[in-house]
Amino acid sequence: QQTGYSINYASSRADQQRKISKQYTNARLADVIRGVWGDDAIKLEAQGKTIDLLIVKKPKKRGKGDLKGTLLDENAQPVPFATVAIKGTNIGVSTNASGQFEMMGLPAGTHTLAISSIGYVPTEARITIRQNETTSTTIEVPVSVQALQEVIGEGQAQEVKELVASAQAVTVVETRVAKVQTADLGEVMARTQGVNIQRSGGLGSSAQFSLNGLTNDQIRFFLNGIPLDAMGYINGLANVPVNLIDRVEIYRGVVPIRFGADALGGAVNIISNGNFDGTGGSASYQLGSFGTHRLAANFNHRPIGKTLFINFAGFYDRARNNYKIDVEVPDARGRLTAQTVERFHDDYLARGGNLEFGFHNKPWADKLTVRGFYSAIDQDIQHNFVMTVPYGGLTTGGSSLGGLLKWEKSWENKLSIENTVGLAYNEREILDTATVIYKWDGELARDLGGDIIRRSPGERGRPSDVTFQDRRFYDRFYLQYRLNPQHQLRLSSAPTFEARGGENALIGEDVVDRLTLDNQLFTFISGVEYEYTALGDKLSFLGFAKSYVQHLTTDRVDNGGQIFESDRKTSNYGAGASLRYNLNDQWQIKASYERATRLTNLFEVFGDGLFITANLDLRPERSHNANLSAKFKNTYASKASLDVETNLFLRQVEDLIQLLGTDEFFLHANIADVASRGVELTSRWTSGDQKARLEASGTYISYVNNSNTGPYAAFDGDRLPNRPYFFGSASGSYSFKQLTTNHDELVAFINSRFVNQFFRSWESVGRRDSKQVIPSQFTQNIGLTYNTLKNSRRLSFTAELQNIFNVKVFDFFGVQRPGRAFYVKSIFNF
Repeated sequence: QQTGYSINYASSRADQQRKISKQYTNARLADVIRGVWGDDAIKLEAQGKTIDLLIVKKPKKRGKGDLKGTLLDENAQPVPFATVAIKGTNIGVSTNASGQFEMMGLPAGTHTLAISSIGYVPTEARITIRQNETTSTTIEVPVSVQALQEVIGEGQAQEVKELVASAQAVTVVETRVAKVQTADLGEVMARTQGVNIQRSGGLGSSAQFSLNGLTNDQIRFFLNGIPLDAMGYINGLANVPVNLIDRVEIYRGVVPIRFGADALGGAVNIISNGNFDGTGGSASYQLGSFGTHRLAANFNHRPIGKTLFINFAGFYDRARNNYKIDVEVPDARGRLTAQTVERFHDDYLARGGNLEFGFHNKPWADKLTVRGFYSAIDQDIQHNFVMTVPYGGLTTGGSSLGGLLKWEKSWENKLSIENTVGLAYNEREILDTATVIYKWDGELARDLGGDIIRRSPGERGRPSDVTFQDRRFYDRFYLQYRLNPQHQLRLSSAPTFEARGGENALIGEDVVDRLTLDNQLFTFISGVEYEYTALGDKLSFLGFAKSYVQHLTTDRVDNGGQIFESDRKTSNYGAGASLRYNLNDQWQIKASYERATRLTNLFEVFGDGLFITANLDLRPERSHNANLSAKFKNTYASKASLDVETNLFLRQVEDLIQLLGTDEFFLHANIADVASRGVELTSRWTSGDQKARLEASGTYISYVNNSNTGPYAAFDGDRLPNRPYFFGSASGSYSFKQLTTNHDELVAFINSRFVNQFFRSWESVGRRDSKQVIPSQFTQNIGLTYNTLKNSRRLSFTAELQNIFNVKVFDFFGVQRPGRAFYVKSIFNF
């Protein structure tokens, strides 16, 4: 339709009169024809803008045979839409979405197959065709540098290629390598430029995610475009099982309207393991130091030629987190002395799963998905926020239950609509009723007579038996309309209703329980987006506008203890634009800007009933976000490749919401004016034989308080406390292939990370030589991975030593993280 050409074929071929559904992008005409009509002898005759297909079924001659094969990568995943050709001839076909191909009527004898695909290493394989027989084969195609690297410029999937090539300020973190290694998702993300993860302990501990200086809820997190905490992962991004996801998309400062998000500093979208035709899955098990056990499994059933599909994924994580820490312990006279002790009250247990089923390629829907999920966590709390007081009885727990219905439909590559409706119910519990005092060695404190010292209930100073529930209903509507190949228009709307309830069973009768009051939030975010491409796709422009509306309804308590209803409405608007220009095959320039708004959430406004107190007067955050990046990519005569990318960023934030407080209690408050400016740089090199890989990245951030009025004016010009401002990472690997068979590999790898020292409090307060400082840290992990492939099934084993020099590692508020640790992991793909 776009070119004006018409194609005629012989309608008398009754066996070809069938309905088919196939998608091709940048494919050769001959491959499309073979995919539609089969591998017959096809003759093309063209006259003007008319192409006649003369299809004649040729009888199979003696002395020939057939070939059926499957292409798989190192993780036994199919290699779709690859070119498979007989070397030295013009015979060639393309694999389907499942990596399968067929060649009929090949001359008997030995041939060399030449295999090529974007994102994979060009591969050759020897096959022998026997007369009048069908030969079956499975061929492993190594992933190229772009897919082996954790941050890829172009992936083999068409949607990844289009995403990275777009004008959006986006980085794609591929988990193909991380799945076989023992690092969790938090550590994998921390190796990405501009990203920093601060954790309060070991596996399962709370984590603060930072992107270009902005943190936590200033960055929105999604799973397949749906808010992460509405999909069952209530313990944050860092603890999501890495084996259940395909990749992570990081949007820097400028967020596409399709997420329906009020993000201030960007968005992180996790893409779960994708669907593929056929039946398959994987299972992984990891164990190691500090009583760590991690299991994950996924199963996919999508019969070829059928419309029904079923997917399942589940995980189980357990850890004692009994690593050693350095603390100050009082002696018999009350004098503090330094000691090294083992954590005794930091157990973590998480488990969960989701079941997804539906239909695809129906007349009424391209895809209809029904998904249900459940997850639960139980966790001990070892100490207060600054690791000065040990706890032995404080525990927390939580669970999440919900589901969604998603409908997708497109019409003639012009109009497409997605609509997702979902419900989520999250519950959290905090129990603090201990009547004894624990020491750092896990023993109970005793008086001089040897009797256990009793205290009033509650290690935090008051007893608590808190349960709170969050209920959420949401809808995500997204429409795309392609006016022509150069112009596209998109619309989105995202209404969300949230309500919080609960109680503190041990609160005093004379105190109003904040959790029992009526607490509701309604937000409605909508947007419109226009995209234009020109100059043969060298230039891409994207402009958008957004609307943010929030209505808060709650009960307030006056000084006399009387309860009265209160509500608050806010309305804001935002806009932005992105530009991408390809100077040539090596250089690409991107620039982007957004005037962003981030609305307050349940935790910030209503608190958590114990650790974080309510602040009903919080204002939304607003910011100016800008990025300017340049990317260089080159492949040399030796076939070695080099990628270098740098990005300059600015985040000018008004009414920044910051979690502040003492050792025991915290409050979200607005800081009038904060600016985050910085630069990030990453480079990647791969040898011509694809065996060696080196990668390094670094980030410098100047995150400064510019408030000259209000409570933070005294700290004008100070960096925000407890935030690293210079950090980086480096990694390398070398692959030894075909050790014992043609389908095995041994990979040696090393990863390192550096974080420069930073202050725990405002830098202008007190003497610099006596201020509390988080020291500089430089850690290294080393490991070996062995992969073997047999009959389309892959088995991988990894042994990894983390923090090999047992460096003391601290994140925020001086909390010590695990030292040296050893882990092993096995993965079976089928």
